[in-house]
Amino acid sequence: MEPMLVSLVLVLATAHVTDVPFSSGPFAGWKSVGPAAFVMDGQTLIGRGGESVNSFLVSPQSYGDFELEVDLNIKPGGNSGIQIRSEVTEDGRAVSGYQIEVDTSERRWSGGVYGERFGGWRHNVEGRPKAQAAFRNGAWNTYRIVCEGPRIRSWVNGVPVADYLDADRIEGVIALQVHSGSCDIEWKNLNITDRGRHEWRPLDFTKDFAPRGGGTWKTSPQRTRGTQVRSNPEYGLLFSTKPWQDFVLSVDCEWTAGNSGVYFRAKAGGFSGITGIQCEVDGRPGRRAAGLYETNGRGWVYPTSGEGWPHDFKPGPNRYEIHCVGDLVAVDFNGQRALQLRDPALGTEGYFAFQLHGSEDVDLVFANPKVLVKATPGPS
Repeated sequence: MEPMLVSLVLVLATAHVTDVPFSSGPFAGWKSVGPAAFVMDGQTLIGRGGESVNSFLVSPQSYGDFELEVDLNIKPGGNSGIQIRSEVTEDGRAVSGYQIEVDTSERRWSGGVYGERFGGWRHNVEGRPKAQAAFRNGAWNTYRIVCEGPRIRSWVNGVPVADYLDADRIEGVIALQVHSGSCDIEWKNLNITDRGRHEWRPLDFTKDFAPRGGGTWKTSPQRTRGTQVRSNPEYGLLFSTKPWQDFVLSVDCEWTAGNSGVYFRAKAGGFSGITGIQCEVDGRPGRRAAGLYETNGRGWVYPTSGEGWPHDFKPGPNRYEIHCVGDLVAVDFNGQRALQLRDPALGTEGYFAFQLHGSEDVDLVFANPKVLVKATPGPS
């Protein structure tokens, strides 16, 4: 009779463990990608590693703007992450997108933003001892992630870690990772709040902007060519017809000659007709293209020297993507991060403008302007 009793105890002890896909509970409808095992033990999700490739449990729906909270406990020595705004690869074997890191190594970059099959590290935690100390090895940790438009923020055990601006992908699935190699991890108390979505909307050079000052603009809805002659000291500007607060502005620029800039959080006034921050536009080598300069103010904000600045124009169109949320600003130039910094002097709103520098021969084209705006609120 004793062997039968032992068997009965084992059955009772494991009866509440369910293999994926789950039909009920907090992970109902989530699907696994990769060979790792995912099981439920009561309200706790368990991921077992030991495989040669990364595995994921993927949400059944995509999210744009959202807030996520989850508790997790990973065995020391393992690595994991929470995928956000991600997608399953075409072959169905992996996931690509932003990942909020779970790191048990001595590096201690938990809460940083990694690009899983999406460019590698985007926003690590190096040199930030308070953030690095937030994660507790071998214990339960509470993660909070908030995505709103281009802004990705994370907290680990209530400590702020990531505050990163990026609009390469503004919507996607959420997924929990079991990393290749040794990785045993548990999750519980998952809560996701949908906050709606942002979307890209085109701007119209003929309706959303108006010329001021010198130079000449030849404009169609999605393209404007600006020219200026050296004999004219008056700066030319193509000014937005309304001010903007937080935004992402994307525009292509094809440069032929002279100095220009893309202004944001700016206002009319000053010797050049505009005061405020511009993102530098100049195709000559060493001219700090995509750096930040404040007209009628501080001068160069970043970089303060052009030495070693790696961003120069290429032939043909060059893509500027300017992100601004509060006092946090980031610039991508031709798909590469040129800068991200905080600047309390930015103010809270201002105008966009495209510049033709005075007393220079200037010839360039701006095209395909668009902004990232809130499209839908979250469910009530």
